[in-house]
Amino acid sequence: MTETKTFALRTDPATPFSRAEEQARQLIGPDKKNLTLLAWWDSTHRTGGPREACSDETLACVASYARAHGSEYRVRVNGGQLEL
Repeated sequence: MTETKTFALRTDPATPFSRAEEQARQLIGPDKKNLTLLAWWDSTHRTGGPREACSDETLACVASYARAHGSEYRVRVNGGQLEL
């Protein structure tokens, strides 16, 4: 199992999820064209995904799911407001 590389991203707290995801992709690197979002957590709204695997919607479930499915990157937005 490979180690997950963690990046920190600071952005306006009102930034929409789609824009934060776009910024996270840019942070990881423009040469990484085939990135797939495996799991995510929104601490403000206490929700995350994938819902099928993490019906109890906890950060621990989302993080475990991503690791188990080979996640190479993790982006913590605003100190944990979002985890991508």
